[in-house]
Amino acid sequence: MIIVTAESLRQYLYCPRIIYFRYVLGAKPPETLKMQIGKEIHEKLKQIADKNTLVNVFLVSEELGLSGIADIIKINGNEATVLEAKLSKFGKKIDEHHKIQLAAYKLLVENVLKLKVKRTGVYYIDEDQVIWIRLDKRHEQKVLETIKHIREIIQHETIPNPTPNIAKCDDCEYYIYCQRI
Repeated sequence: MIIVTAESLRQYLYCPRIIYFRYVLGAKPPETLKMQIGKEIHEKLKQIADKNTLVNVFLVSEELGLSGIADIIKINGNEATVLEAKLSKFGKKIDEHHKIQLAAYKLLVENVLKLKVKRTGVYYIDEDQVIWIRLDKRHEQKVLETIKHIREIIQHETIPNPTPNIAKCDDCEYYIYCQRI
C-alpha cells in the first residue's frame, strides 16, 4: 500500500503535477528558499517542546494510508490542539491546501495517538500569533479523496494537467521539469 504524506496532500492541491514529478519520475529539484525556511521552523520549534507540547511528531497510519510530521501537538488529558507552524506573516486568509494538510494531521493524531483534536490552527512564529481554523467533515473527506487521487497518479504513472493558476508556476521548484507542457 502506498502511504501518502500530509505534505504530498498540500503539494497535490497546489498543483497535482508535483506528485507526478516527485514520485513517478523521482525528480529532485534543488533546495529552495522555502525549503530552507521549513528547516528553520523545525529548529525553532524545539525551543517550545515540553511534557504537554510535542513538536515535529512523526505519525503514520496504515489504516488511513497517511503519514506526516505534525509541527505542534499540545496535549491536555485525552484532548489535543494541533498547530502548523509558519515563519511567514499571516495574510488575508489560510489557503485551502494548508487547511487540508492540517486536517491530515488532525486525522493522524486522532487515529494514531487516540486523542480528540479540539482545536487546529496555524502558528506564525515570528508574530507569536495563532490563527484558529475550524475544520469539519468536509476537510477530512477531502483528505481521503486526495489520498486516492495521489495513489492513482503514482500507480498508473499518469501526468495530470497543470494547475489552472499559472501564477503558482513562478514559485514552483518543479517548473524546470514541467514548463506546463
